[in-house]
Amino acid sequence: MIYSYNVKVPLSYNCFEINTYKPDLETRFEIENEVVTEINVVFRAYDITGYPEGYDFRDTLEIRLYTTRDENLDKVTGMTASIKGAVAPYITCEINGILVDGEEYAIKFAEEITGKICKEVSLVLIRHNFNRHLFQPRIEPNWRMAVWNHSEYAQYMAVKDKATEEGDGARNRIVRVHDNMHMVDAVYIMSTITVNSNEFDLGSCLYPKDDTVEFLVNEYYSALGSEKLKSKFFHLFTMIEFVEQKYEKYNGAATLLKSDEVDHIIDVIKSELTEQNKGRIVSSVKDLLLKMNDTGRAQKLLNILDWMGIKKYRRFGDDSTIDKNLLDEIIGVRNKSFHGAAEKESEAERKYGNAVEKLLYINEQIIEYVRKENQVEIPEEGYVLITGRIK
Repeated sequence: MIYSYNVKVPLSYNCFEINTYKPDLETRFEIENEVVTEINVVFRAYDITGYPEGYDFRDTLEIRLYTTRDENLDKVTGMTASIKGAVAPYITCEINGILVDGEEYAIKFAEEITGKICKEVSLVLIRHNFNRHLFQPRIEPNWRMAVWNHSEYAQYMAVKDKATEEGDGARNRIVRVHDNMHMVDAVYIMSTITVNSNEFDLGSCLYPKDDTVEFLVNEYYSALGSEKLKSKFFHLFTMIEFVEQKYEKYNGAATLLKSDEVDHIIDVIKSELTEQNKGRIVSSVKDLLLKMNDTGRAQKLLNILDWMGIKKYRRFGDDSTIDKNLLDEIIGVRNKSFHGAAEKESEAERKYGNAVEKLLYINEQIIEYVRKENQVEIPEEGYVLITGRIK
């Protein structure tokens, strides 16, 4: 049996400043117009008479992203919420036409799709957040408030009936429509930021990504929300280390020693060492000598960012330059963390907070650059998702 599942799920995020829950500081986003995306889907069924290799059902999966406001709260999820008379909009993701043969597969598939959408929405909304020092929302599905419904898939029943009639004669059937609702909690609001619907590309976010893009997006997404500052910092700095390695040839550094000079130094060292430790020491020293260069880490990173065209970041409407001093500060925070330097907790938190804010701006631009560099070509038939089991 194939079922067609639909689900509406509110997308939630921390709408307060980091480490505080003051209602008067709450911020929310809303989408200006509804975003509608259609994706081609294929379900292969193996229980159709006369099709031992499986019968492919092709249909369209519809994804909607929109702002649910006060006037339709009850209609969608039953939530009502306001504070000091303010309207409380929130973003809803609606997925219609999930073709599966069991509830567990519908849940799994919906979680996969919604997870990818949440990452994409988080990246879009962060562009409109000019208070990243204190406000770092991570969009996540609120499954406790999701509304599900499903019914027997009409195309499947028609094909099944026809195949059965040809093989065993006509039969009667009953179509059952199932509904299940889960509604809890409340949502509150004080202020909203409106985002243009044209900024959301839900189709491409569901299509398989380049591994580099996938890694960077996952790290950035993990750094959002209510994570501890130190955890945020290391997710974001991992992206920096990845970029340093992947784009090393653009760091502008020149090695201090030529290979023959290194070989000469190694020969001298060998003559002074015993056989017991020679191999290990020589290997480590040679590797270090070959890597020695005339440029510091901050300058090399600055050169890579400059090559990518990342020279400034915009904060509170003003442009700030990305320079060596800024990168030195960020790298300094990383070094102190690894070397366990003694520091007051309040001072360490302040430095982590400043570094996280700047990295959120810088790394957002890194993702944009890498995405353009690694664009996946869309096939002629469009995006296709496989929802059925393939033997």
